Amino acid sequence: MLSDRGSNVLVYISGHGGNEFMKFQDTQELMAQDVADAIQQMYEKGRYRELLLVVETCQAATLYSKIRSPNVIAMASSLKGESSYSYLTDTDVGLSLIDRFTWQTLDFFEKVDIHSNMTLADLFSIYRYEVMDSHFHYDVSNYNKPLGQVPITSFFGSVSRVQQTPELRSTVGNATCIRDCAPEAATVAAAASTQDITSNMATGTAPRAAVKAGSRAGHAPTTAAGVAVGPVRSELGGVVDSGVYIGLVVLMFVVGLASTLKR
Repeated sequence: MLSDRGSNVLVYISGHGGNEFMKFQDTQELMAQDVADAIQQMYEKGRYRELLLVVETCQAATLYSKIRSPNVIAMASSLKGESSYSYLTDTDVGLSLIDRFTWQTLDFFEKVDIHSNMTLADLFSIYRYEVMDSHFHYDVSNYNKPLGQVPITSFFGSVSRVQQTPELRSTVGNATCIRDCAPEAATVAAAASTQDITSNMATGTAPRAAVKAGSRAGHAPTTAAGVAVGPVRSELGGVVDSGVYIGLVVLMFVVGLASTLKR
């Protein structure tokens, strides 16, 4: 998972379960200790800042009974010895469309948008035994912040802030290559900003210049042959179109051939 120490992570587990386990197709089981070990590894490797674990199974609260990792909030649809029930059966299909816990959760989020001031305390207050036929449970023993200060958007539907990094113009078409892009693209981009491209244009050695410049930039040299595609920026800031460059090479070849024939 591509998360880091600044990530708020939501883990949602739903299925058939029992006392400290969850079943997968009656052939494999996820144990409470497995869940605890996985979250502990995430913590040690810096894979989350805060983590919200949602469990919707029978005896759901037992699945997070072994968790000791910090900054973890856990919530469950049922207690030990209780079942979690389905909701809204479709008589045509012969199956239930949703679980009661999920139905209440979705009903709550129908009233929430990405700019909402709702908190986890507001979410936790909606679950009722009269609807679920089981007792909602949550555990914040590993979390030190009041739930009334935790926005819903910390885990559900938030808007991320994106910081733009410095750009390095690529010579491939009109594409823009950021400094952390693929080595091949960065090699071509680095070549466009060096004097080697300009000084070697007349001799038709632009590809070699690209390899040389790319090596100096700290990238693995590319072995692809051919002329650079797209506009190439010269030392003086002008743009030499590769089509013009190819035309000049062809013209030089024709003139040389004509001179040879005259002799």
